[in-house]
Amino acid sequence: MNRPFRLHILLLLVLLPLGAEAAAFGETVRERGVVPYDRYLAGGSVDVDAEVLGDLVTAGGSLDIAGRVAGDLLAAGGRLGITGEVEDDARLAGGSITVDARIGDHLAAAGGSIDIRPGTTVGGRAWLSGGSVVLDGRVDGPVRIVAGEVVIGGSVTGPLEIRADELQIRPGARIDGDLTYRAPRRARIDAGARIGGEVRFQPAEDVAPGIHERESGPTVGGMVLFVLALGIVGALLHAVFPQFTRNAAAAVRTEPLLSLGVGALVVFAAPVAIIVLALLVVTLPVALAGLAVLPVTLLLGYVVFAFALADAGARRLRLDPAPSGWRRLLALAVTLLALGLAQEIPWVGGLLLLAALLFGTGAALVSLGRRYRADPRAS
Repeated sequence: MNRPFRLHILLLLVLLPLGAEAAAFGETVRERGVVPYDRYLAGGSVDVDAEVLGDLVTAGGSLDIAGRVAGDLLAAGGRLGITGEVEDDARLAGGSITVDARIGDHLAAAGGSIDIRPGTTVGGRAWLSGGSVVLDGRVDGPVRIVAGEVVIGGSVTGPLEIRADELQIRPGARIDGDLTYRAPRRARIDAGARIGGEVRFQPAEDVAPGIHERESGPTVGGMVLFVLALGIVGALLHAVFPQFTRNAAAAVRTEPLLSLGVGALVVFAAPVAIIVLALLVVTLPVALAGLAVLPVTLLLGYVVFAFALADAGARRLRLDPAPSGWRRLLALAVTLLALGLAQEIPWVGGLLLLAALLFGTGAALVSLGRRYRADPRAS
C-alpha cells in the first residue's frame, strides 16, 4: 500500500464523520459567535468562547472552553479549562482539568488533577478519576471517584462512592446520601460536614485481596515479549523509513502541543467515528477498514514516542546515532524496556501510556501529512 493511500485512510477515519464545514485544525484555533451545527476542533491551543448549537468535540495541548454548548462536550488535552454552560453531558480527559461551569446532565472526567470549582453545578451523575480530585461544586446525582487524593468541599445529592489513598471531607461539605469509601486509612471528616446517610469505610487491602501477590515469572515473560515485539516493529520502521522515524520523533520534541492535539483527536474521536460508520450500512466497509487500521496507527504512535525518548537520551549522553546506526536501535530497546517497567507503577504507568499514544500518534500523523504535502507522489 503506497503512502498517499495510507494517509488518505487515516484522514478519512477522522474527518469523514465530521463534515468539512464543521471541522477546524491548526496550531491555534479560536471559535467565536454562533455555531449552528456540531463543531470539531483540534490544535496546539484551542480557545472557544461561542454558542455551539450542537455537540462540541475538541482536542489540543491547551483548551479553554467558554460560552454555551447546546449538546454534548467531548474534550481531551494537556490542560482543560471549562467555563460557561454545557446543556447535556461533558466528557473530559487531560493532564489538568478545571471545571467552573453548569453541566446540564452527566459529567465524566479523567486526568492527572481535577478541580471542580464551587460555581460548578452538575445536573446528573459524575464519574471522576485522577491523581488528585477536588470537588467543591454541586452534583445533583450519584458520584463515583477513584483517585490518589480526594477532597470534598461541595454538595452531592445522591450517594458518594470513593476509592482513594487519602480522603478529606471539608467543613461545609454536604452529602445527602450514603458515603462509601475504600482507603488504606480512615478519612478526615470535619465536624462541620453534613452527611445525611451512613458512612461506610472499607480498608483498601480488603478490596482486592492478593493483588500484591502476583508471581514475577509471568510479568518478566510478558516484559520480554513486550520489548521484543515492539523492538521488531521499531527496527523495521528504522530500516525501511529511517527519515520518517527521525522526523516524527523530532516532532514530539519540537511541536509537542500540535502533536498532542492531533493525537488526542485520533485516540478519542476515531473510535466514535468507527462506531458511527458501522451503524450506516453504506459505510460499513470503511468502518471495518478503520477498525483494522486504528490499532496499527496507535502501535505506530507508541513506537514513535519511544524513538523520541531514545533519541533524547542519546543526545543527552552525547551520542549521535545515525539513521542506520545500531546505537539508535540499542537506545530504542532500552527505552522500550523502561516504558514496560513503568507500566507496573500505579497511576504513572497509565498516564505514561496515554501520553505515549497521544504524543506519538499525533507526531506520526503530523510528519506523514507534511511529507505528503511536500511530495504527493511519494510512496
